[in-house]
Amino acid sequence: MYEYSFTHHADCDKRLKQKQTNATKATVRAILDLGVKQNKITCHDTKIIADNFMLLIEGMSIVALTGTLTAQQIDDQFHMFMQQLS
Repeated sequence: MYEYSFTHHADCDKRLKQKQTNATKATVRAILDLGVKQNKITCHDTKIIADNFMLLIEGMSIVALTGTLTAQQIDDQFHMFMQQLS
């Protein structure tokens, strides 16, 4: 997807990329909403948390492609993310 994003800049391509991002974010938000409904997640602002999760995942993907991403860094990032849920 990154290669496609870097090489396709027409409006129809931008709409496709945004549609893909929105679909992924909606899936993440649905999972978070279920966690709230089941009282597994106490933070109810699932839109912001879903946005944050997308940034976390995409950021780590870029770092993994362009540099070094250690297992400890991944663990630390997910630990911080999990703290937001309560």
